[in-house]
Amino acid sequence: MKNEASNLIVIVCPPLESYPKAPEDQSHAELSDCPKCSNKMWMSAKKRELIKFADSNEEILLACYSCFTEIVNEDPEFWKGSKMLKI
Repeated sequence: MKNEASNLIVIVCPPLESYPKAPEDQSHAELSDCPKCSNKMWMSAKKRELIKFADSNEEILLACYSCFTEIVNEDPEFWKGSKMLKI
């Protein structure tokens, strides 16, 4: 998801606690620590590449599904104009 107004790229990953196996509908996923809660989450190869090649003027929010849900619930108005891009 990218919010055009702030150049924010949001990358959300499935948490290990909810997904004991790597998601089959994503490119090769490896376990990583969620920067918000430090729990393990599955990060796909495409998501890792997106982070690697993001422009320097783009801010990246990386979180597991659980943490991202909390972030959205804190300020739902902020996310209304966002667009989702499935990768």
